[in-house]
Formats: sequence, C-alpha cells, structure tokens
Amino acid sequence: MRDLKFTGLVTLIIAVLSFLLGYGFKWAEYKLSEKRLQLEESKESREMRDGIEGKMTTLVRLSREIGQETNGTKKAEAKMQFDLVMDDLVTLEKKCAEFEKRQPRDLFKAVTPSAPTGMKISDE
Repeated sequence: MRDLKFTGLVTLIIAVLSFLLGYGFKWAEYKLSEKRLQLEESKESREMRDGIEGKMTTLVRLSREIGQETNGTKKAEAKMQFDLVMDDLVTLEKKCAEFEKRQPRDLFKAVTPSAPTGMKISDE
C-alpha cells in the first residue's frame, strides 16, 4: 500500500515537472524566435538604409555630370536618369519609414546658412 502511494506521488511529481518544463522550453523557444525576428528586422532596415545611401551617392554623381556636361542631349539624359533615381530614393525612404514606424524624412530640405551674429571688430 505504501509503495502504491509513493509510486503515485512520484508519478504526480514527474507529471508536474514535465508540464512545467515543457512550457519552459516553449517559452525559451518563443524568446529565441523573437530575437531572430528582431535581427531580421534590423538587417532589413540596414539594407534599406544602405540603398538610400547608394541612391544619394548616385544623385551626387549625376548632379556633377549635369553641371559639367555641355552636350544638350547627354545633359538631358543625365537629368532624366537623375529624376528616376530621385523617384526611387523617395519611394525607398517612404518604405523605410513605414517599416521603422516613423515619418518619412525630407531628404532634400534646403538649409540656408544664416548670417553670422555677435561679431566684433577689435582695434588691437
């Protein structure tokens, strides 16, 4: 009789431990998959930002070409290519902003310098 109670108690303890450990493993698996998702999102965000950087570099190169080109046809082609890259850049920034859950940046906001203030001329 005593062995039957002991066996029942051991069985109950094993069942409870199995139940708890099973959920513990599921929880660890969930946390691991959560970290993998964060890593994938970071990677995708980085790739989009690299794409933005590449498009901006292309725009700088094309703007130099447009400024230096004297042939009207080549200048028009470069301007057309510049406009296409500009559209791609704006679209890519919108996608990146949506992915990162933020407002799109105005990548081409002109910043005009202000006049210096507080300057004094000394007689030394």
